[in-house]
Amino acid sequence: MNKSRRIAYRSAAVAVALVVLAPAVFSSFASAATLTAVTVRFDRMKISTPTTGTVCAKPTSTATEATVKVTYPTGYALGAAATFTVDTTTNITSWPTGAAAWTGITTASNVTGQVVTFGSGDLTAAQLYCFNWINSAAVSIKGSATSSNSGAVETFTGTPTSIDVSSFSTPSIAEDQIVVTATVPQAFSFALSGNADAIGVITSGTPKTGATPITVTINTNA
Repeated sequence: MNKSRRIAYRSAAVAVALVVLAPAVFSSFASAATLTAVTVRFDRMKISTPTTGTVCAKPTSTATEATVKVTYPTGYALGAAATFTVDTTTNITSWPTGAAAWTGITTASNVTGQVVTFGSGDLTAAQLYCFNWINSAAVSIKGSATSSNSGAVETFTGTPTSIDVSSFSTPSIAEDQIVVTATVPQAFSFALSGNADAIGVITSGTPKTGATPITVTINTNA
């Protein structure tokens, strides 16, 4: 009888262990896929400098997106959600080749820590999408120069459930502009092909031209 009870207790213990471990095992299957491509470009990289910029991502999954969250690097100062105004129609010549305007992108709705949440429309897998944040009050570069500052871009369904995610890295530098000064001496030349033309006798009402017209050549660097 005692042996039977011990077997029963052991069976129950194994069952409890399986119940406890099951969520940990199955949760791995719900993890997000990796975005095929991610680019976050800051128009300025100088330390302590406000900046605009561009976010690009290429979805891997076919789920329906509702938001995109951009995690800016630690130390980068972020403004309120309303400062993250976006645009997809101007200043797009610097976007990667083949990029399309990010479907349904809207001004940020939330800023929590370093994470900024933007509204998004449904995206097509394998298509690269981009948008610009156009208010420099939204982001300011950190105060120290660092070769690698990490962040992330992650898309979500309306639930919200994570769809695709990938990280990015960007430097912060002491100076990001070069000042060039130069002096160009003035240059000007004026030359005639000749200074005499034998027109002959000119009578009233009968215009005449010279046999060899005089030409003038002017050169300048103005």
